[in-house]
Amino acid sequence: MTTLEDLKHSALSGRINRRNFIKESAALGLTVAAASTLADSVALAAEPNSGGNYRVALDDGNTTDSFDPATYEGSFQIGQARVCGNYLTEITSDNVAGPDLAESWEASPDASSWTFKLRQGVEFHNGKTLSANDVVASLNHHRGPDSTSGGSALLDNVIDIVAVDANTVRIDLTSGSADMPYVMTDYHMLILPADGEGNLDTSGIGTGGYVMESFEPGIGSYFHRNPNYFKEGKANFDSVEYHAVADANARESGLVSGEFDSIISVDTKTVDFLAQNPGVRVDEVASGAHATLAMHVDIAPYDDNNVRMALKYAMDR
Repeated sequence: MTTLEDLKHSALSGRINRRNFIKESAALGLTVAAASTLADSVALAAEPNSGGNYRVALDDGNTTDSFDPATYEGSFQIGQARVCGNYLTEITSDNVAGPDLAESWEASPDASSWTFKLRQGVEFHNGKTLSANDVVASLNHHRGPDSTSGGSALLDNVIDIVAVDANTVRIDLTSGSADMPYVMTDYHMLILPADGEGNLDTSGIGTGGYVMESFEPGIGSYFHRNPNYFKEGKANFDSVEYHAVADANARESGLVSGEFDSIISVDTKTVDFLAQNPGVRVDEVASGAHATLAMHVDIAPYDDNNVRMALKYAMDR
């Protein structure tokens, strides 16, 4: 059952807006006036503090890790990309595609061509201004018969990617697709700086809120705040540390002892134990991820629709 504390936490983390906070608070028994006052106090509490060093322990750093987005597989690489880079679009707290480096986009009537308008004045960490050519090169990095990128399949239906002008990119498809704004949020589709020949700089330079200072594959990385970040009110820490810690017990011990400020991939058997620690908050967030049960419908027993239906009915979906 949802409690008032749950609602306050959801508001603080940006998962519900003020209107829904007041509505749900009233449903819990608060008067509208009291709910409105509480919403204002929550909004004030949500104002971020600036400064400090944020230390994160992740579970899957490897000695083969790099900043080449074609190689991204685990949370360590993906997390680094989110810290120091941006994408054309991003998934919002409402689990829909919202603007990131692209401030707007529109599709042709049959959705076979998508045009993205870029934010103007965005700079990479090396001072280079973001342009459509960077976007074209970044996306083409995952295309072609020789591509080994994990994101190549997502662009199989792309015919061409064109820089219409310095701030406009058009993506032409073999057929209509409503998913293109969501495809652009995939962690492989990181936008990196390119040279005049379309070659990408995969050294860790991005447009993100933090600039890489050091990176030791399999060990960790260190970032400092980007003073020129284009998203106002974001990137509030002075610095961010990523630590590769494969052992779940070591991550949890580091969290409890204060060595780390947050960890990833908590062992489900110890969640309740961690939650009892007054210095630890276990944050549960609804995920946009989903699991599929793929079947070869031309191979027995999955060629029988009754079997497929039985499997569907066996799961609480």
